[in-house]
Amino acid sequence: MQAVHKLYDCELKDFSEKERAFTAVASTESKDRDGDILRANGWKLKNYRKNPVVLWGHDAFALPIAKAKEINITEGKMIFRPQFATAEENPFAEQVFRMFKGGFLRAFSVRFDPIEWKEIEPEQNPEDTGKSDTTTVVRRGIEYKSMELLEISAVNIPANAEALKSPDMLDLVQKSYVISYAKLFPGFIVQKTTYQCECIDCGHKMESESHCKDLKCPECGGQMRRAERPGPGQADYDFSSELKEKYGRLDELQRAKELRRVESEIDEQIKGLELEIENDKAINELQKKIKELHAGITGLVKK
Repeated sequence: MQAVHKLYDCELKDFSEKERAFTAVASTESKDRDGDILRANGWKLKNYRKNPVVLWGHDAFALPIAKAKEINITEGKMIFRPQFATAEENPFAEQVFRMFKGGFLRAFSVRFDPIEWKEIEPEQNPEDTGKSDTTTVVRRGIEYKSMELLEISAVNIPANAEALKSPDMLDLVQKSYVISYAKLFPGFIVQKTTYQCECIDCGHKMESESHCKDLKCPECGGQMRRAERPGPGQADYDFSSELKEKYGRLDELQRAKELRRVESEIDEQIKGLELEIENDKAINELQKKIKELHAGITGLVKK
């Protein structure tokens, strides 16, 4: 089963300007809009506590905006306390913290790996007489009994039914169990999301249902990126290592170039000084000879 995202419109309390932290309370026992239930006592937090980063929008390639100083399960709720990075450490984290404090943001999203779950039988619609000629879409929920928390992200999308209209929310739904268990949803049509990708190396463009970062260019084998928002791309682990090595080599060459430039300037200064010294010596010698010549002439005149 693929990793699952769940969004929560949280109750935020205990804001501390000095600590740059607050307490977020997210209910996990109530049935959500998908008909799913996450049992609070099923959360596995051991591995998350080893690296309790809080991300923005599940972007694992960007710097974290906060860390979860505390995270516990209490009375059917997952309670955590994100402490945000300072403006010097991460200017964007400062913006996010201010937006939460001002009430412009109040949503978090948890991403987890399901360990144990079971299907929930759909409730019978009292208005359904069974005589309709149209196809009835039955949404089966899932009760998650055990799940490992992977990460927590601050997000824009609030936890309400209207959020399903957002393309971002639809993308999260498609990445979860809906695709894996599509056969459980008669009449449920999954709208596929396509991405306009381009090759960083040769510029080849293509459309794909897969994320650009997961693709290799069919023309040259290079890395693909989103065409509508060009950037350095998000390479896989091997490519990241290779890219890191190249950046290191580039930095090394730039430093060597700068050293050569400084060395050349120093050599020019040395040559200039040596020339000045030689000129001074020549002038001194010339002045000495002029004095000697002058003395000789003066002696001849006296005679």
